[in-house]
Amino acid sequence: MIVIWVYNLLFNLKKYWKEFLILNIWFLGPIGVQSEYAKVLTARYILFSLPFLIIFIASAFLEIKTVWKWFLAVFLVIFAVQSILFDHWLITDPTRAPLPRSERSGYLEEWTAGQGIYEASVYLQNYQLQNPTQKVVVGTEGYFGTLPDGLEAYLNNDKNITIVGVGLNFTDIPSPLVNAQKAGDTTFLLINNDRFKGDYKKEGLTLIAEYPKAIHPDGTHESLMFLNFP
Repeated sequence: MIVIWVYNLLFNLKKYWKEFLILNIWFLGPIGVQSEYAKVLTARYILFSLPFLIIFIASAFLEIKTVWKWFLAVFLVIFAVQSILFDHWLITDPTRAPLPRSERSGYLEEWTAGQGIYEASVYLQNYQLQNPTQKVVVGTEGYFGTLPDGLEAYLNNDKNITIVGVGLNFTDIPSPLVNAQKAGDTTFLLINNDRFKGDYKKEGLTLIAEYPKAIHPDGTHESLMFLNFP
């Protein structure tokens, strides 16, 4: 993509300089602002500006010089093959996809990764179907984001299942879950193992399942724990 971008600047800029100026401002402008002020900058933060880059790159094929025709075609084929292989791994086995280090850690390895959320939602749906009159309360770490919002996306239509955010990095069972259990509700806890600082066995919880995340470069891995009160 960079090669075709440079080609455009060299051969088409003079004729389409107004269009190129607008497209590059729309592409590079937001990235420059984010780079100036953002404390953390990852690839997903610039996705909204990529359509302007794609239009700019595609314009290289408006007037292809004879000398450069095969040159551009080769780079287009290479780019297409790499993209297809990358998409193949994302669909079939995301852990093998050549993601940048920051993206892999966020999407696959750390607390932001979503492994196990869908499986936990299926368990909860089946439990609720088998116990239609029983109210279910599920505590999740945090109050927004991957866990509470991700789980709610799967369970939005289950009115007897209540999802409650219970904070981060606690050592004992949060009071909302204790109160729910005392009220007779079936109570679960969905939390990443590195965010629960206590001993779930001593707290009287039962481990239903543990969903491992992708392996870190040092060979370790985190996991999502799905617990309930017996």
